[in-house]
Amino acid sequence: MSALAHPQAKMRPRILEEATRQFVERGFDGVSIRDLARACEVTNAALYYHFPDKEHLFLEVLEHGLEKFTRLLSEARSKYPASTRDCLREFILGIFAYIPPETRGIIRLASQEMDKFSPENREKFREVYAREFLYPLEAIIEEGQKRGEIRPFPPELLVWAFLGIFYPFLNQRQFALTPEAIDLLLSMFWEGVAP
Repeated sequence: MSALAHPQAKMRPRILEEATRQFVERGFDGVSIRDLARACEVTNAALYYHFPDKEHLFLEVLEHGLEKFTRLLSEARSKYPASTRDCLREFILGIFAYIPPETRGIIRLASQEMDKFSPENREKFREVYAREFLYPLEAIIEEGQKRGEIRPFPPELLVWAFLGIFYPFLNQRQFALTPEAIDLLLSMFWEGVAP
């Protein structure tokens, strides 16, 4: 039997998918290992076979979800290397077109739940988040500044302002951002709201 056909090989992705859905819907404290095991139709022991504890499972959910964001960011950057605005637009359109709400919500969830974890795990995730997500966004902003597309504000501040516009929508099932709404929000970021 090949490794992919083995039931254990299929269980890990299934646990991650279900854990993502439940953590986004109910938060870290609202989900128990028993809930997850029941939803995945496995025993608690089978779940612990794949993840040593709930904190490690949660961190893996965050890192797994983050990979989807970083892949979209890389694709947007390669598609529009010479236009900061188009690159950022492509990235945001990709998030709302290709990442389901239960995965989009992990970015917001990470900022809300991080204080519950050990200092070591908090620092580990912050390093991954910065390296894989924040620094590439900062690089896009810095490139735009070098081309004269963006005023010389601190890139880190601009990244957080940009993300802050979209964070509230990352976990909204009832309010899907259309391309027109995304363009409006990008316009607010790019030109401001003054007439």
